[in-house]
Amino acid sequence: MRDQYNREIRYARISITNRCNYRCTYCYLDNVRKEEMTLNEYEKLFEALKSIGIRKVRITGGEPTVRKDVIDIVKLASSNFKEVNMTTNGHFVKELASRLKKAGLSGLNISLDTLNERLFERITGVDGLKNVLEGIEEALIVGLKVKLNTVLTVDTKNEIFELINFAERLGVPIRFIELMPFGNFTEDLRIKEEEIFKLLETRYGKLHPTKLKPGEGPAKYYKIGKTYVGFISAFSRDICSTCNKIRISFDGKLIPCLGKNIKYDIRNLLHNKEKLEEKIRKAIFFKPKHHNFEELKTKGLNEMGG
Repeated sequence: MRDQYNREIRYARISITNRCNYRCTYCYLDNVRKEEMTLNEYEKLFEALKSIGIRKVRITGGEPTVRKDVIDIVKLASSNFKEVNMTTNGHFVKELASRLKKAGLSGLNISLDTLNERLFERITGVDGLKNVLEGIEEALIVGLKVKLNTVLTVDTKNEIFELINFAERLGVPIRFIELMPFGNFTEDLRIKEEEIFKLLETRYGKLHPTKLKPGEGPAKYYKIGKTYVGFISAFSRDICSTCNKIRISFDGKLIPCLGKNIKYDIRNLLHNKEKLEEKIRKAIFFKPKHHNFEELKTKGLNEMGG
């Protein structure tokens, strides 16, 4: 369906947990344990989202693979939507890849900020680079589509060329993501898109955008060598007009915009399909036209019911 600014909202990011086995230095981690939605609740949510026209979903966390019923959730999602993908740190992908594929998963976005073991452990708090690399390999072997995500910080700036070469060898896209103002964010950690462009053009020459997009979302892609390099740069440029998604938290809050101070509680409506669909449609219709990160830095994310 379309919102009041005539954007077609066809994509939902659905968190299934706030738990994570990593402690990344730049990442927001809610240490307050809250009750996760059950498989039965996700079934009702998926049915409502399908009814209003959502065609694709991405399963997220925290780290989604720490849930013991993650395969069941993926199977349930794949029975309702045209395409189901997942964002993961990759740590448990090697042991789960085949089962995820059989459950109907289409692809994985795997976080990879460095190929240096010591830096990886310093960023994540876990000696897990080997797990992630083996997970990427296994995902490709079983036929899952893979994209790599790298959060740009002063720590990872010098990793860029090696990561692009790695992505090129594997034949997978890689996206560089500007640091968002959540959790342990500090301004001095951020590397802006303009700085990365200058760095890349010293080696690859003038970069030209490509019309081909390996996936949904606001990333702007460039062809470098044999791979596609994407940029998700919410601070450097306004990407709101290309946003086609809503987010739903693991505890049943609908978040129309990650960069606004708005949440709608829909968990208490899961027993009433008509009211649930009405609330989701309303939230989509009033999806903000632009984000406001300054508001988030000063107020944080509040819950909004009604």
